[in-house]
Amino acid sequence: MLKTAYLKYDSGRVFSIKEANSLQGKLLANNIKENRRKIGLSQAGLAKKAGISLSYLAAVEVCDKLPSPQTLEKLAQALEIDTPELFSMPPSVEEIANKLCRDILADLEQKISERVNGAVKEAVGEVRELYKKQNEVEWFIRRLKAYWGI
Repeated sequence: MLKTAYLKYDSGRVFSIKEANSLQGKLLANNIKENRRKIGLSQAGLAKKAGISLSYLAAVEVCDKLPSPQTLEKLAQALEIDTPELFSMPPSVEEIANKLCRDILADLEQKISERVNGAVKEAVGEVRELYKKQNEVEWFIRRLKAYWGI
């Protein structure tokens, strides 16, 4: 009787080796397709750039075939990514939300900084004007005192 080997992932989910290989194949196929679309290449364009046949690429993208390590390198180079990225999990909703929050906070910090800098510049300009007026008033008082002999 054959025993089935199992893999346990960080999520705690347990898969048989066959299931895990199928999931990795689907992940690979999806990542190739998504990265291809991201850079605006057709299947034919990617196949040509990677030096593989269109029918082979189509079979990989529907998870009918698994490419060799050499072909994976060619695909990664053609997609302008590192080979391990072909097996990376898509970001979770939480990761996307966190990135969006970080981007929004960075944008707000920049806008606040620009407004504060603008307000500080404006205040400095007003202080300079007041200083000029104070100097003018002091000059006038000195002239009056000199005139009146005080």
